[in-house]
Amino acid sequence: MEQEVYGDLLFCVNFSMDFLCFYLTAKLLHRRLPLWRTVFASAIGGVYAVAALLIRTSGALALIFDLAVCVCMNCAVFCQKKLRPWRLLLCAAVYFAVSAALGGCMSALYSLFNRADAAGGQDGGTGAGTVGFFLLAAVAALITLLGGRFFRRSTAGTHCRIEVTLAGKRAATDAFVDSGNLLREPLSGLPVVVMDPGVAEALLGRRGCDELLAGRMPADLGARLRPVPSTGATGKKLLIAVRPDTVTVTDEKGRSHSVQAYFVLTELPGADRCHALISPELLL
Repeated sequence: MEQEVYGDLLFCVNFSMDFLCFYLTAKLLHRRLPLWRTVFASAIGGVYAVAALLIRTSGALALIFDLAVCVCMNCAVFCQKKLRPWRLLLCAAVYFAVSAALGGCMSALYSLFNRADAAGGQDGGTGAGTVGFFLLAAVAALITLLGGRFFRRSTAGTHCRIEVTLAGKRAATDAFVDSGNLLREPLSGLPVVVMDPGVAEALLGRRGCDELLAGRMPADLGARLRPVPSTGATGKKLLIAVRPDTVTVTDEKGRSHSVQAYFVLTELPGADRCHALISPELLL
């Protein structure tokens, strides 16, 4: 039995689904999602979906091809310098699970609504499947809203230990995991740690901290400095970020890992024992 398939539509559908799966994976794992790399990886997925119709593999060989393409796509999106292999495999596993769940749900809903419409047509109904679709869409929106609030609360109050080294100097402090810290260095897209000047004195000295707080660039730091735009309650301003040699994060269970990040200096009034703010993606 032959079935007519439009390759351009199949490419567009798979491209959109892959892009959505990467977006959900990045949100679940608190990862940065580079736009053009995600577009490229999604395009690979769309081309593979069309090519799979021509190759016509099945069974274990088809599964191996699927897994290999899945890993390659995740490498294109999430691969970074000094990224541990198991973290990349974690991204691929979450992506595969999200893709399978989302694809399975779409197939199940498609079959369900087709049956409902067919039953409605036989009984003289008027599109029961369409009504059910909008009801499920409303329920999905409500679940998404409640889930977002739940995950925001689950990350609130999380603490960790952060250690920064710069030119042979070291500074360490407790940090608060703040989902509201959205600062990024524009060129690299790396996250930015907000650090109290009292902690950074061990790295930059008092004079260096004063210059950064005043918006000046210390000459001895040179290429380590990057301007970072910031928007807060007091308006927009430009912060000067510093690229350290290493940044090590230790979670509440004592597990440590190295991350890539910049740091900026900001007075943190009311800080008890936490003198830095980091984004949730650095804790993973």
